[in-house]
Amino acid sequence: MLPLPLAGKPNAWADVYSPSRLPPLKSLPEIGDEGLTTTLNYVERVLPKVTLSYDLSPGSGAVVQKGVHKVALYCDDQGTKHAYSAVCPHLGCIVHWNEVEKTFDCPCHGSNFSCKGELIQGPAKADLKPMDW
Repeated sequence: MLPLPLAGKPNAWADVYSPSRLPPLKSLPEIGDEGLTTTLNYVERVLPKVTLSYDLSPGSGAVVQKGVHKVALYCDDQGTKHAYSAVCPHLGCIVHWNEVEKTFDCPCHGSNFSCKGELIQGPAKADLKPMDW
């Protein structure tokens, strides 16, 4: 069933934006890949992270496990460690350390955070929460 036309005029795009439309078959592998990626990122929240060492060289970062928490850990140039929750405030995926940009990036929806946990760009609307280290 097609939606009623607005202002009494039929819309050429009605079929494209219909909520009951089916995706083209050629897009199914891409939809499956995206679903798998998102699922794996949420599974990462509950699986323990293997942490070989908390010793970071100055100017580097990592996501480490501390007890039951995933921690976005950054070591500044003076050797001081800064710890933040590794849970993205947008929808709860675990951020990853980006060595090239020196940022924590969310693989689910693309939010970026500075090495000090400050939001650079969203869709997240808040910084990473500071944690005691």
